[in-house]
Amino acid sequence: MGEIDSKWATLVPGEPVRRGLSYTTWYMNIDFSQLPKALADSVSINFNQHHFLVAITSGQSVSAFGMPPELIKAFAKGLDDKLKEYESKFGTIDMAGAEAGIQSPIQIT
Repeated sequence: MGEIDSKWATLVPGEPVRRGLSYTTWYMNIDFSQLPKALADSVSINFNQHHFLVAITSGQSVSAFGMPPELIKAFAKGLDDKLKEYESKFGTIDMAGAEAGIQSPIQIT
């Protein structure tokens, strides 16, 4: 993970909360419109006893990171909440053809 870039994120004081394996009184207020972006082509997930390992590809680039089980579970819950919100607003996501691989615009061009 890189340094916090003040163009897109600020640290905001708050109540002590558990973040991962430690407690913090800070959270990031992220301006998603200012983040550098890449379109993901695929995601691979693996795990060992201590970490979940995630690799995301975008064209010929790959970004990988690890998360402890507690954080990946919180991430999965947050993702599930956002998927439900998305589907209530835009309709059910069509997964037809997902097993064969979904081509992104990066793969098509």
